[in-house]
Amino acid sequence: MEWIIGIAVFVAILGLLPWMLSDTRKRQKRRDSSGSVMAVGGAITGVFEPEKAAAMQEIETRQQLELTDEDEAAKDDPGGKPGT
Repeated sequence: MEWIIGIAVFVAILGLLPWMLSDTRKRQKRRDSSGSVMAVGGAITGVFEPEKAAAMQEIETRQQLELTDEDEAAKDDPGGKPGT
């Protein structure tokens, strides 16, 4: 009796697998397109609001510097956690 339930669950999972995979592909397409929309929005912001574009560039630069500092700290102390 228990093996029948196990087989039924397995068959149900196999039946749902194509639907789950197609849904994942749709989400990936939406995620890719949202990135391009953000890029276009950033370009338009750069043209019409240069102060805001400069602030965004400054934030990106600071984030990159923080990541670089964390990478260097990890290289200096390979046994420890970065940032500590």
